[in-house]
Amino acid sequence: DRVVDRIYETYDANCIVYGASYVMTSAQQVVTATLETLEAYPDGVTDHVNIAWRGDENEGFYTSHLGYSGGTNLGVSEFGPASGKRVMSYFVADCISKNNLIHTEWLICDSSAVVHYLDLDLHETAQRKAMTQHANGFVVSPPIPLDAHDKRPLYDGPNDTPDGWALHHFDTVWNGREFDHIPFHFTADAVAHWPGCREAVGPDAIVMLIKDLIVSVPDAVTRVEHVSWCEETDGVILAVRWLLSGSTQSGGMFGDVPDGKQIAFWGSSHFRFGNGHVVEEWTVFDELDALIQAYRS
Repeated sequence: DRVVDRIYETYDANCIVYGASYVMTSAQQVVTATLETLEAYPDGVTDHVNIAWRGDENEGFYTSHLGYSGGTNLGVSEFGPASGKRVMSYFVADCISKNNLIHTEWLICDSSAVVHYLDLDLHETAQRKAMTQHANGFVVSPPIPLDAHDKRPLYDGPNDTPDGWALHHFDTVWNGREFDHIPFHFTADAVAHWPGCREAVGPDAIVMLIKDLIVSVPDAVTRVEHVSWCEETDGVILAVRWLLSGSTQSGGMFGDVPDGKQIAFWGSSHFRFGNGHVVEEWTVFDELDALIQAYRS
């Protein structure tokens, strides 16, 4: 409703917000960033798809908000002057709050979809930003690489709990590359929404999305950072925030990028379950930021 000052009522004055290439350290910075977005997209609207959560009044709440925002680019944005084009993209905001004040947030946005709707070239945009944008992100401590002849041990605990299912899925499929598990996790007509306006229907197509990402980062290791869930009228929602780190290779989802560049990025996947299987998935990560890291010298 454009009542931007309400941010002061819902964010701790010294909150920390982690973005793809920045860290905000105050509610005032959140207000400033919101005003800049409204200047670029004055008719912008935001709506929610899912909210998964855990916690209570004593320990505080962890909420994972999957939503989408859209608007007409009528002002200057980070991508250049007003284009008059309408954009839409998914985002996930994972928030930790206590006493009705958000003190920590991870904001994960699908910037590549915005670039797509603005009719800009994704790689040219990434190269330009890599030359002008200084990194002000987070420090990543990836798992220690194993010897080439060793096989990384995979999660072998129970998978009949929300945390267990998430650990099993990402470790077995994403880290273990055991893609034959996908048909056991997803229904035959499951739909997956991924960055850059990608969409897949059915287990085989969903496997191709994951494979395309792994081809671009062949030594990728994905670490589950947090799991939350809730029961909705249309099924159980499971939200997983994860961190992927590895080195780039030309080909796959990221296309023709420099080889051997170390990158790391947060992502979030919201899964909607029906009868114990995933019927819909929304995976959000900042593909543009991953390319910026790959092109940064």
